[in-house]
Amino acid sequence: MMKDRKLNRRNDWNYDKPGWYFVTMCSWRMNMCFGKIVGSNFLPNKYGRIVKYQWLWMIDHFGGLGKDEYVVMPNHVHGLINIVRTGLDLSVLGTNVSKLMGAFKTTSSIKIHQSGFKDFRWHRSFYDRIIRNQSELERIRSYIKDNPKNWYRDKNNPNL
Repeated sequence: MMKDRKLNRRNDWNYDKPGWYFVTMCSWRMNMCFGKIVGSNFLPNKYGRIVKYQWLWMIDHFGGLGKDEYVVMPNHVHGLINIVRTGLDLSVLGTNVSKLMGAFKTTSSIKIHQSGFKDFRWHRSFYDRIIRNQSELERIRSYIKDNPKNWYRDKNNPNL
């Protein structure tokens, strides 16, 4: 018998429609595999550079997405997804936040595996927040920008 899986997405929201979404993806078991924080700066290793490249690839590859803030951290990634319009290059995927994150995680995993980290895995699923207004958007932008300098108190920091 299969265990019921908790759904992380809101079932009363259409994730295909234009809007702002704050997403977080974590490495499996919060492994510190993307680099390190030195002072208040994140220094990516080769896997962190792959993750950064794939985030930018995702935004550029799928038309209708607006570029905005993101940050790669030692064991997670935060980013803003701005779906500007629907019915775009995503016809293969559907304009859907879950499918975008799936494409990002799949392509970054493949490239990380090809670079020598054969056991790399993302944590299942991802966290998201639907951004409802401009002040919330600005607060989240600041949170993302300040994430490296706040690493010493970040709940994702396993050294705390």
